[in-house]
Amino acid sequence: MTPDNPIPGRDAAVILREVTYANLFEVLDLKVKPEQECLVAPNSVSISEAHFWPTGWFRAIYADDTPVGFVMIDDHYLADENRTLELRKKGVDDYYLQRFMIDGEHRGKGYGFRAMELVIEHVKSRPNATQMTTNHVTGDSNAGEFYKKLGFEHTGEEDRGELEMRLVF
Repeated sequence: MTPDNPIPGRDAAVILREVTYANLFEVLDLKVKPEQECLVAPNSVSISEAHFWPTGWFRAIYADDTPVGFVMIDDHYLADENRTLELRKKGVDDYYLQRFMIDGEHRGKGYGFRAMELVIEHVKSRPNATQMTTNHVTGDSNAGEFYKKLGFEHTGEEDRGELEMRLVF
């Protein structure tokens, strides 16, 4: 960090910011701890996917003026109306937490929890929002416990080694 951009404290204001060219490289530099690399795609992959996927909504997570994480949801209401109706008929959830990461240097400060509260509030403000789902890798008890603290519950469904969780509004 630089004197103009010091390491934020636990009481830092957490906000979600659009990823633009001005902050892109700072967001791309964010990395999970080495032991977590197998659990979440790099931000470069997530941002690339979102640009080719009409339902991707993504933001950088900031603590004060320091980027500390990244989040991406699948929001079917960002697609055209026909695609949204098609997905709903197939039973695909309207709001799915696709990616979430906090930089390894910034974990354990509460930023992730506060950022997820903001994401949940965002989703609640969207059309027909009644629930949000996500998955986490089997055996990654930290993720499951983290999401439980936010109100998510396991559904009993599993897909390719990932356990589904749902938050009903």
